Amino acid sequence: MARLFTSVSDDRLARVVAPLLIVVTCFSTQASAGFAHRAFSSLGAFQVTSVRFGIAAVGLVVIARPKLTGRSGREWRAIVIFGLCCVVMNAAFYQAVARMPLGNVTSIEFCGPFAIAVVSSKSWREARWVLLAAIGVVIVAHPSANATASGIGFAVVAAVGWALYTLMSKHVGSLGSGLDGLALSVSVAAIVLLPFSATTAPAMTSGEWANVSLSAVSGVMFAFSLEYIALRLVAAKKVSVFFSVDPVAAFVIGLVMLNQPLSLLSLAGCACIVVASVAVARHEDEANVVPVQLN
Repeated sequence: MARLFTSVSDDRLARVVAPLLIVVTCFSTQASAGFAHRAFSSLGAFQVTSVRFGIAAVGLVVIARPKLTGRSGREWRAIVIFGLCCVVMNAAFYQAVARMPLGNVTSIEFCGPFAIAVVSSKSWREARWVLLAAIGVVIVAHPSANATASGIGFAVVAAVGWALYTLMSKHVGSLGSGLDGLALSVSVAAIVLLPFSATTAPAMTSGEWANVSLSAVSGVMFAFSLEYIALRLVAAKKVSVFFSVDPVAAFVIGLVMLNQPLSLLSLAGCACIVVASVAVARHEDEANVVPVQLN
């Protein structure tokens, strides 16, 4: 496909497109969690994770048709590590969602990309918005009767996985792999989880296939692709702050798809996160934009 962004002069367009991609990604990812959640009781969270990666890998390979030859050892290492990050992030996230409300889990998981923004912050003007986002996360992730020790533990692991995923996605994209690099990384994740998906898939019902397939398409094929493009347009730090919309999306999807209540306190926390995200998007200037090449 044609090169979408070719020079620093595209910076303004990139700063508009990247946030839009991330917002769409956040709602798509959380909708994916809603579909997956419907199959947890009959299949199990880890089994759902394994099958959805298998479906997504097949779809992305068909679309991107990645080449296996002509890649450097450095690129292959990045692809494999990125795939492993996908496994850790998603497996831990769904284990947490099986134990706690979606909004609470995502708020804790957001600490991963949030940490990238904190570490990368270079000025008080920027840090104050990061602080506001942190306050919002603390509010929406406040302890409740629905919070469990194991759920919080898995959410923390998911947060680490999300931070590594964000950095590795940026790195794989910088190597010029295009979407075929993403397809290969998701394939690595599918191969790692193959022993579990191979035993789960044959026994799945049509309803379970429908929910897991919708989860794979919306949460991996679609959402990962948009995130991958966004991370090639702007710095990982900036995209990490845009991800602060994710807890908001999680509470909305939790309410609509899973009938999980949304409190006024949680709404206040979500408002803090959104305001911080918008503020950083308006004030942050990117000096360079990595060109996007979709193969």
